[in-house]
Amino acid sequence: MEFEYDVLITQRLVLQPRIETNIYSQNDINRDVQSGLSDFEAGVRLRYEVYRELGPYLGVEWSTSHERSTVIETTRWVAGVQVWF
Repeated sequence: MEFEYDVLITQRLVLQPRIETNIYSQNDINRDVQSGLSDFEAGVRLRYEVYRELGPYLGVEWSTSHERSTVIETTRWVAGVQVWF
């Protein structure tokens, strides 16, 4: 499941909060996945749309992964270009 929403700060500057999660209904030993919440990711990106179809962005993402009895939390900075064609 993934959710994102574009918040227009100006006509070209866009703030995009994002949430993504994976939930499994049953155990899968081959993929080392237990039933229930597998991982959760939330973040925010700030994009500047040079054109409507082209926008470089910077952002930060926080993720939590549940593997067997351990929980792995990470924070990472992201940068990229969103392209529509």
